[in-house]
Amino acid sequence: MLQFIHNDFKIDISHLKITFNSENIWFKTEINSDYSFPFNIPWNEWAKISNSIHYNAVDGLVKFEGKLYRDGMLNSATLKVQETKGKFVSCMIYSGFEGFTVFDKQLKDLPLDNFVVSNIKTHALSVITQDYPAVSHNFPMIHTDKYDPESPEFYQFEKILNKYVDGSFVESDLAPGTNTDRIKNIMQPLPYLLHVVKKGFEADGYDLQGDIMNITDFQKALICRDGDYFEKTGKGDEIPFKIEVGDYVSTDPLVPIDNYPFSVEVVNFFKEIVIEKKGDYLLFGQTKSVQVKRFKNPLPFLFITDLRYKITKISGGVTTTILNYVKNADTDLTSGSLSSYYWTHPTKNIDIAVSFEAGDILRFEKKEAIRNSTFFPPSADYPYTIDMKVIPLRYRNPDNSPILSILDRNKVNLTQVVPDMTFGELIERLMVWKKLDMTPVGNVVYMNYVVNQLDRNQAIKLSEKEVEEPLITNNDSRSYELFFADGKTHETYKYDSAYIDSDGIIINDYQTKKDTIQISIDALPYPVVQRTEIKTAFAFDDEISKLRLVFYNGISLDDDEEPEIPVCYENSNMLIPKICENDYKDWLNFLINSKTYQWDFIMSVEKFREITAQSLIYAYNNYHIFTEIEQERINHMYWKISAKTETLV
Repeated sequence: MLQFIHNDFKIDISHLKITFNSENIWFKTEINSDYSFPFNIPWNEWAKISNSIHYNAVDGLVKFEGKLYRDGMLNSATLKVQETKGKFVSCMIYSGFEGFTVFDKQLKDLPLDNFVVSNIKTHALSVITQDYPAVSHNFPMIHTDKYDPESPEFYQFEKILNKYVDGSFVESDLAPGTNTDRIKNIMQPLPYLLHVVKKGFEADGYDLQGDIMNITDFQKALICRDGDYFEKTGKGDEIPFKIEVGDYVSTDPLVPIDNYPFSVEVVNFFKEIVIEKKGDYLLFGQTKSVQVKRFKNPLPFLFITDLRYKITKISGGVTTTILNYVKNADTDLTSGSLSSYYWTHPTKNIDIAVSFEAGDILRFEKKEAIRNSTFFPPSADYPYTIDMKVIPLRYRNPDNSPILSILDRNKVNLTQVVPDMTFGELIERLMVWKKLDMTPVGNVVYMNYVVNQLDRNQAIKLSEKEVEEPLITNNDSRSYELFFADGKTHETYKYDSAYIDSDGIIINDYQTKKDTIQISIDALPYPVVQRTEIKTAFAFDDEISKLRLVFYNGISLDDDEEPEIPVCYENSNMLIPKICENDYKDWLNFLINSKTYQWDFIMSVEKFREITAQSLIYAYNNYHIFTEIEQERINHMYWKISAKTETLV
């Protein structure tokens, strides 16, 4: 029986002409689901469920998540409506890995470890002696060129993350006799690869088991991602302090100007803010104002209106004046020799350093004869009365000791130090790197070496399904290239690649053929280099969107032993020559020496239940591995199988 089961409906498709296609994941570099070719559901059958799902064929595509019941087996599946035409609805069904919703999640959205610590350096000291699975992360030293030690922001940075000297992690400080920060060290946790992988599967309710959990190269692997893992004090904390020209709080009675036949409006501006953090600040900006002048021949202009404003600090009830401006009207305003009136817009720049306690009040007050609606329209020369920023220069502790501009983040948040990629992309990278299989069984996902699945004792005999003239193709001309996708892009740090054909393995010095099959590992193990006195991994590309690994052994802090430091080691097992030798040679030799068979046969529904795309079979006096199976439903009892296999020499 074939049924698609949705929460709101069930479709029996046993009587429809449906062909499914299954591809063996062993021959792929990406996770793929089984799928059907498009098939037609009569509209009168579709209409029976259309009310419950409110089907609307806008743009010809509707997607439904559910289960596929196929001859006694129930798997997660997706039904996709391709189009409607006449009396039919054309659909496709995808099944297999459709239930793994986590594959589309970003790594940063996984439930990775995220907790607060009292002091990140103290925490790191307790972690560097341990390994996975005892801990989810670690703090090895990592060379980096990202932060410029000549810049004011990272002055005297020692170009090593998690810098460790003489049994402790290096502290940043102030340069003696100056107010200059020396940011000598940045602490960043690196998540263990297997912690991320296990947490990803657990997010979908699966437990991870198999060879992958016992691969030492993966157990020791830490993900290294450029994370800017620190707190910038004052960065982004600038406080805007602005009053538009129309935002006055009160007005005084109209003031007549000399003997001129109009009056001006005297307005009062007021604004105050509370300073939340103790420290040294810069008040930076400007004020704009308006004053009325008359010309008295032959004397200079005379001010005929007052202008007063001031900036004050209120600390513990005590008011201190920061800026005080007063320009009173001139007194000699007899009209005998006075001529025209002029409106001026005096501007004053503000650049004042001020120290504040937490809770201090910063206040601005201003009184000016500004305008009336007829003679003082709004002007581009006077858009605001004050536009200032309160800029933190240095925060201070209650004892007045300085707080550095770059601080440790006293939190382990692994979601912030994983690459910008999906969980599915991560799994694909690991499957290619170590040639692994992935098989869900119930609520367990097994990831095993592919070559370990080639147990001839488990082969299913299909000799009775042989046909007289199968299509047989020799593969001895096959060739493969194994390489890191980014392995040749850097001028200095270039990685080996390998060429494999029937003559053997060549490292680097080779020419590929037009039809050479490429096996690209879209990841890198960072190189281990000696810089100054430290030899450890070098994050030379500051990558944030691709998988980069380093390898670390927990150190011993035993006083009776030679002192160790937390540095990464070079793992040749994760480089192309050893990957080719240890993880790919047998597999690629099999592919080069195999023969490809293609033939069709009929199989009962009951017998076909035993077979998957990863099944090992016996036919034509040889063992075979399916590369692809096409299954066409004949009736409720039989399938027509179109098989494509590789012989296992």
